[in-house]
Amino acid sequence: MVCSRVNCRGNVIFANKESEKKSNRGNCLGNLCFKKVKYHEDKNLRIDGLRFCNEFDGAKKLKDRTSCFDAPRLSWQTLGESQKSYALVVDTDSVAAAAGNGSAWSTGVVETDKQNVVYAGKPLKPFTTYFWRVETVGKDGKTNVSPVARFETGMMSVKNWQGSWISDNNSRDYKPAPYFRKTFNVEKHVKTARAYISAGGLFTLSVNGKKVGDHFLDPVYTRYDRRCKYVTFDVTSLLHEGINVVGVVLGNGWYNHQAFAVWDFERAPWRQRPAMCMDLRITYDDGSVATVPTDLSWRSSSDGPLVYNNIYTGEHYDFNKNSLQGWDTPEYNDSKWGGVRLRQVPAPIVSAQAMEPIRFVEDIAAKGMKKLNDSTYIYDFGKNMAGVTTVKLRGDSGTVVRISHGERLHKDGS
Repeated sequence: MVCSRVNCRGNVIFANKESEKKSNRGNCLGNLCFKKVKYHEDKNLRIDGLRFCNEFDGAKKLKDRTSCFDAPRLSWQTLGESQKSYALVVDTDSVAAAAGNGSAWSTGVVETDKQNVVYAGKPLKPFTTYFWRVETVGKDGKTNVSPVARFETGMMSVKNWQGSWISDNNSRDYKPAPYFRKTFNVEKHVKTARAYISAGGLFTLSVNGKKVGDHFLDPVYTRYDRRCKYVTFDVTSLLHEGINVVGVVLGNGWYNHQAFAVWDFERAPWRQRPAMCMDLRITYDDGSVATVPTDLSWRSSSDGPLVYNNIYTGEHYDFNKNSLQGWDTPEYNDSKWGGVRLRQVPAPIVSAQAMEPIRFVEDIAAKGMKKLNDSTYIYDFGKNMAGVTTVKLRGDSGTVVRISHGERLHKDGS
């Protein structure tokens, strides 16, 4: 039995046959959004999931490359059998790969029991889906052929970005969060659509009023003056022919620490008003491609309900601010919104976020409640954790609700 794997390395992104998830959730590893490849599958063969590898682990093996960022490691596993040799093929055509042909790379028969290899074929192209298959021969002479797996490349280089870095026209000390929207027309039936987005700070992305993906606190923290990360989402199912809207809300994160903090983050050399860069790349059924980039045509507003946000102390949310209701839908009138300004790229390197994202994975109900007085209640969740509080409220307009989190109690239970 042979199980094949693919591993993320820098700007190359990977998927396998069993990784199909709903595209409107934007489930991506590195730059990848998953689709299933359907083939006849031998009952003794299956794809064996995803894993990431250390980007420096394969660097010494790439004698003709300057880095390992453009070469994935492909790995597989034989179950209950010893491997004598393998032959691996990579092709942009799934049928060709299934037939054992590899126009991008064909290793030929390699006599070894090794079950992983760094890609060493033709240079990979950006925004391209590759299919691969491995055939192994056991020491008993038995041949096993894996199902066809796939991986998809992302930007591959900062030169492939079309979008500009943009922000609103407020200073870094301005408290309310910036909201951005862009209206665009989808002219034909969409085959695939990918949103590639990077930010100084944190972002929440939506398309036609629906949140994209199930990630939380993207992108990951970096030294923003040295490197920024971008995330890729599959937004195919969220688009429709006609007028569409993409919306983004930016948070400060570690990029713009407005309050005093340990390690002096409020004095960080990169500190600025949050900014972003995005390419929404649409591939139509006829093979043509259209890109919706961030540029000066985008609209912005800071009149939303998110009036303050801090990575340490949380958010201040004003439910009385309802002028932006439906702000990320085609029906919304943004005539009162302002424009945007161009910003310099924060860092010389903008590379794929090659890690498992933060996600909401569990709902934890309070195990107990203690009333201290008419306005103060303590809820005990029974464990120490990282999460977000969900509450249902009913009260008069103007009522202020403060939620504070703590790990320890005073002797009196407060």
